[in-house]
Amino acid sequence: MTIRGDFLVVANAQQVWTFLNNPRAVGSCLPGCDAVEVQDAQHARAMCEMHLGPIVARFLCSVTITGLEPPRRLQGVVDGYDASIRSGFKATGTLTLEPTAPNVTRVTYDVDVQIRGRIVPFADRLLPFVAKRLAGEFGENVSRTLKERAA
Repeated sequence: MTIRGDFLVVANAQQVWTFLNNPRAVGSCLPGCDAVEVQDAQHARAMCEMHLGPIVARFLCSVTITGLEPPRRLQGVVDGYDASIRSGFKATGTLTLEPTAPNVTRVTYDVDVQIRGRIVPFADRLLPFVAKRLAGEFGENVSRTLKERAA
């Protein structure tokens, strides 16, 4: 399944780029994400909770940055698994930053998601909607955080 979309961040592209390259900062703005552990410059782990209909999954996620084109494009892979519901996912994606005004940046995401396990029937129907909502919340959280840092 491919998920594409975009959101706006009220900050310049360099600020957004710096933010997106800080796993702890990203984790603090991603709904349902906690316990971010940075392993090195390209690897991190995090616990992320996601609600898909009646299912609540808590994925232990491994994040790998696979490509950087500062300050325009970031590529990565997230692999997550929840042993309690015997389900997981692998998401391979690209984030592209595009300045749209002096202090506004459009972040475009293009992600290929492979779902496995018991959540497949729910994920097939609900994931596009959940992903869009989470991306919007993430964008708002990043904007708010960067605004607070600038104040």
